[in-house]
Parts: sequence; C-alpha cells; structure tokens
Amino acid sequence: LFVYVYDKDSANTVYYLDLKAVNYKIQRKPALIGMSTAILGCAHWDTVIAEDPDRTLDSVVPVAGDKLLVVYIEDTYLYVHHYATGKLLYRIPLGIGTVNQCYGDRDDTEAFFSFNSFLEPPTFYRADFSLVEKTSMV
Repeated sequence: LFVYVYDKDSANTVYYLDLKAVNYKIQRKPALIGMSTAILGCAHWDTVIAEDPDRTLDSVVPVAGDKLLVVYIEDTYLYVHHYATGKLLYRIPLGIGTVNQCYGDRDDTEAFFSFNSFLEPPTFYRADFSLVEKTSMV
C-alpha cells in the first residue's frame, strides 16, 4: 500500500506505507529526492511515525496546519501527532468501537470523524484544534 499527501508548503511528500512495516508507518520524502528514485530510495526518507509492533495503523489525515490525525486498529483512541516531527501531541479517548472515516484539511482547524459501536449508531464528531492549547496533552 502506498498512500501519499503532498505538502505544498515545503514540497515534501508524506507517505503512509507498509514497505518493511507490516503494521504501516508514516515517512516523509524530502523535496530533493526526485519521484523517479523515490520508491527505490525509501531508506533515505525521514520516518515521521514509526511502525507500532502492537497495533496496525489504519489511516492518517493531515489537519490544522501542523497535525496528523492518526487512527490505529484495535485501539480506543484517536491520536494527534505533530506533522513535522511525528511527536504525539494528544490522545482523543473513545469508547469501544470503530472509527470509520476521518476528514480534515491542513488549512482548517477542524477535523471530523465517524465513530460507531454495537451500542452506538454511526455518529460524526468534530474536533476543533483552535480550542486546544498548543502544549502537549499527553
């Protein structure tokens, strides 16, 4: 699997991939590496979020300028990481269930996600990052 998000501000590209990472990881291709050598040169990319041996990374959405909204399978949290460093900033606790979809944009301060469980029908939630302090909450 090879999913990417182009960072128009720095000309870097952020990839969500399973190359040498069964549970997926997030890597950034520096702007200086051309696309023709990008796949062959993955060893030279920066790892933003390393593979977690205990959980499978399910999806990643860049949001609120400098954040990545990260969903893992078999977990009861949404995670918010710093876009450039991968540092964990916040955990958003959820009940036992499934995050189905995440929507967001780096140019907006809001992100939306759908959550459901056996006891709760699919419900959309809004996370407004402009209301959260800039300091780490972890």
